[in-house]
Amino acid sequence: MKSKRVWLISIGMSFYMPLHAIISEVYNLRISETTKRSAFEKDYDDPWLITGTQVNGFRKKYSGITHGLVAGMGTVAYTLPSYYWRFDIAGGQVRSNTDGVHFSRNQLDDFLFSTGFSHAINDRVKLTASGLLGIPLHPDTSLLHVQLGYGHVGLGLQGDGSFIVSEDRNHSLRSAVRYVRFLKRMVPALDDGVCMSYDYTFGNLIDFLIAYHYHMRKQRLEFGYDLTILCGSSITPILIPVVQETNYIRSDFYASYKRRFMVRDYHNAITIALSAGFDMKPKIYGNRRIVTFWAAWELNF
Repeated sequence: MKSKRVWLISIGMSFYMPLHAIISEVYNLRISETTKRSAFEKDYDDPWLITGTQVNGFRKKYSGITHGLVAGMGTVAYTLPSYYWRFDIAGGQVRSNTDGVHFSRNQLDDFLFSTGFSHAINDRVKLTASGLLGIPLHPDTSLLHVQLGYGHVGLGLQGDGSFIVSEDRNHSLRSAVRYVRFLKRMVPALDDGVCMSYDYTFGNLIDFLIAYHYHMRKQRLEFGYDLTILCGSSITPILIPVVQETNYIRSDFYASYKRRFMVRDYHNAITIALSAGFDMKPKIYGNRRIVTFWAAWELNF
């Protein structure tokens, strides 16, 4: 009887995997940094930039559970030398495989709006300060199934820096620091087989990104590292496994290649990129492998 009770508790706890049942591309800092207009690039003649991005992702947890993603993301940005705004929206299919049990669904990601101001310290250093607003486009059911998008209102701040480090201006360093606070909302979760509502937040999303950028006449190469921290999650009434499984520290390395070209009188570019990472914490509930591939086409007008 005791062993049966332990088995039932283990099954119940398997439903509490909030973070690891979340995949979001609009909040993926590596994608947003590689698909935006770079601070010192002179190739953009016009302020409007429209970008379409195809994303494929795969994750495998330390427990053996796997998650997958096939999604498309659209971006509209308006950029002047000292000011910009940007909209990101994505949609696609997320799927999971838990001990041979397959689940998938099509969903929209959150809608993310960013705006900010830039200031050139000199001809080699340019800084940008931004504000972010994330708007959920569906309820948060991540405590039940894998989900695309956080499903919570997100309020954030971001600081970016571009630093030219060579006389020919072809070599630069790019950095970004971002903080997002997710507001609480009511979410469903299973407790002893009964679906109940809880007041829940993912907490704070923090990113530190550093990248090396090589600029050629028509080509760009970029190599970078992104440290992501999710902390401060809370749920009421308290479900301790949820908090334990939500917080994480993640490392991701990425590389991207961009090729610019003209179509009639308009600047276009194609970008392909790949990132690989893992969760340093938690080792029990975290991801052993995270692989993401994305390809983007941009139009400047």
